[in-house]
Amino acid sequence: MGEMRGIAKDAAASVSRHMATVVAGLITIPILARTLGASRLGFWSFLGTTAFLLSLCDLGLSSATLRAAAGPRADLAKQAARLAAICTAVLSAPAVAGCIVWMFATADKLPIDQRHDARVAVVIAMLAGVVGAVTQSSRSYAQGQGYIIPLAWARVSGVLTQFVVTVSCLAFGLRLRAVAIGFAAGTLVEAGLGLRAASDGKASRGLPGKADRPELYRVALASMLMNSAVALAMRVDVIVLERVTDLATLGAYSVVQRIVDQGYTLVKQIGAALVPRLGLRAENRGATVSLGTMLVGTLNAVPFTALAIAGHGFIVAWAGSAVDLPILPIALVWFAASATISSVECIATSSMSLSGDALAASRYVMSGAVVNLALSIVGGLLFGAWAVAAATTVGNSLVAVLVWRATRTHLGWSRAQVVATMLPVGVGAAVSGMVAVASLRLGLPSLAATATAIVAGLAIASVPIWRLNRTPMRIGTSS
Repeated sequence: MGEMRGIAKDAAASVSRHMATVVAGLITIPILARTLGASRLGFWSFLGTTAFLLSLCDLGLSSATLRAAAGPRADLAKQAARLAAICTAVLSAPAVAGCIVWMFATADKLPIDQRHDARVAVVIAMLAGVVGAVTQSSRSYAQGQGYIIPLAWARVSGVLTQFVVTVSCLAFGLRLRAVAIGFAAGTLVEAGLGLRAASDGKASRGLPGKADRPELYRVALASMLMNSAVALAMRVDVIVLERVTDLATLGAYSVVQRIVDQGYTLVKQIGAALVPRLGLRAENRGATVSLGTMLVGTLNAVPFTALAIAGHGFIVAWAGSAVDLPILPIALVWFAASATISSVECIATSSMSLSGDALAASRYVMSGAVVNLALSIVGGLLFGAWAVAAATTVGNSLVAVLVWRATRTHLGWSRAQVVATMLPVGVGAAVSGMVAVASLRLGLPSLAATATAIVAGLAIASVPIWRLNRTPMRIGTSS
């Protein structure tokens, strides 16, 4: 019971950390969609994706820091964090220069009177992206050490700052510059508080020693491959669409992507809270993998199934006419499927990365990303935007199969144990889907139908979760 209370406390802090982002998004997306219009909304989505890619400049060392921090040596973790920050700072300069040139060219797709605003926003967002990327390793250290609550406060403070600054600047008519300034302000606040959370007084000097470097670099290589794969899987859609469609379609597509991504990431914070229990210090990783998969999978599958079937109407009512384009319902279905599939392998992948064969885990994720990228490019050119969304589902499916095949072998599980872990996810999604369809046929409004389906799906799925975890020897242990 004490272990469960500890998991629940950390999970609540992790979820609240991301909940601030979700709540702010619920408020700001309609404001931005109505203030910026479809084309500028698409441009900002593309700019945000480009700024995110700067996080790859750490060459995987931030993730290596997380693994080290989840182990017994805090000194090595701090040295790794220092090395990651230096590496990111050095590589960010040419990366930013290239991204600015790219984004300036994309700004030419906007009307002439909007291009200056867009280019100023590009410079501000890119510089803020560098700050966020350089300080990411410190937040990785803090997460691995279990400082979940201070990180939650850092995120909440940063998001609140971003929201207030963005809305204030929009009131002065700055448009894209307003969003970029808000992003920069929030990034600076979260970075500063994240550095404070990592300043725990544990001694360390210099950079990793010669004896520690081979293992650290091996993990960093695996992490770099995995981070690149995740970036491709989550962000490649926007990059491909920028080449094959107009900015208005890109904006609507990105809104759907953000809705699903934020919901998925919110629930995935349960997994972030489990990091110390999946690392090398953990004693019963099997039970943690099983319970984490049940919770993360069910809490994603049930709402996303309901949203895909019944959510189109209230999304348009919420975000406005700028997103009411043909791509919206199609992208919603594919993204819901992709997030559901990813949710049942993310805990197993984290376990492999933190305490198993990290290089194998990165290969699996990279394989899915390469398939996603290839199908996105080919499908986007041949069939249009819907094929780009479908490619993500195919790539995630491949990753799930590969990861669970390896996890079953590593944990010594039988097929029955894997099925038991997946059972609540499948039951919840099936019930949610059937209730959503029935609710629409009964004439319920979109929001009411979605909410009814979610409640029904979660209620039914909670039964197998409760029953299976009453008898822990049935799941989570070796056969």
